[in-house]
Amino acid sequence: MIVKLCAVVVCEAVLYSLLRETRPELAFILQIGAAVLLFFLIAQDLREIRTFFLNLIAGNQTTASYGGTLIKILLSALTAQFAADTARDCGQTALAKQVEFAGGVLIVILALPIFKAILQLLSAWLGGV
Repeated sequence: MIVKLCAVVVCEAVLYSLLRETRPELAFILQIGAAVLLFFLIAQDLREIRTFFLNLIAGNQTTASYGGTLIKILLSALTAQFAADTARDCGQTALAKQVEFAGGVLIVILALPIFKAILQLLSAWLGGV
């Protein structure tokens, strides 16, 4: 798998270098296309990671209710980082920062039930002393 990823990156880098001076609009499209292709190449690995975590969580009843949330948080962070890096590579620094901010807000929103459960656990623990 890593050989495929590296081959795509090397081919894209060489073609981008050749097109950058003469046809910058094609170089840009090539760069976006390569990023999308890389994302689809690793999509299968992301599914395997998701399956691993779901199986791990299924074995423990306590974390089962929050396991899906943790997976959503992890995948949201990876997706936001990928989008921000792609925007940054295209020279869109402001857009990249907005994507990172939006990803952070989404992660906080997704994590609110976990924060609530932790606070309830601490409250019950400290109240029982």
